[in-house]
Amino acid sequence: MKKINLLLVAIILTFGVLNAQNVKLAFLDKEDVMAKCELGKKAMDEMNVILGEWEASFAAMQKVYDEKVSEFQQPLEEAPITMNKESKDEFKLTQETKKQTLYDEIRQLETEMLQFQNSIYGSQEKGGFDGLLMSKQSEILGPIFEKIKNVATKYAIKNNYSLVLESKPENYATYLDPELEITDISEAIITNMNKLVK
Repeated sequence: MKKINLLLVAIILTFGVLNAQNVKLAFLDKEDVMAKCELGKKAMDEMNVILGEWEASFAAMQKVYDEKVSEFQQPLEEAPITMNKESKDEFKLTQETKKQTLYDEIRQLETEMLQFQNSIYGSQEKGGFDGLLMSKQSEILGPIFEKIKNVATKYAIKNNYSLVLESKPENYATYLDPELEITDISEAIITNMNKLVK
């Protein structure tokens, strides 16, 4: 990541030196474009529906888990006074067996909840890249980001930009010459993206 940032700084500085030679620079906030263009809003709404379904499923699992834990935390029932010793021992064994069964169910639910979370958000070992969320984002948002890239490329060519960054230059540079003109083309790209819907 540092190498990429240093490369971008070097490119910006090079273009800064060449700025006198009519080099045009721009930046594009792809996340902002995604959030504001119609295709992006529709895709984000679709993602939010899917996330809502996953969250509802997990909440249902959490509710069952909480009920089991609450039940487990209750003290064992005392055997009725009228029972003889043998019946009391059998009653106590039954209560302990119920408690152990409940404990096993709680452990099983914990495992299932963790597996569910890992299936959605991905495992820590793989940095979350193996989860359904990442897969769905690629499937639903990926094509929109590709359209944003294509629209931005056409816009840059049409308007004679030499370089379009995917983030504000301040994010990459410790110092940026205030004389260096770098245009934010995000709003123009949002407008052009919305034309694709009409």
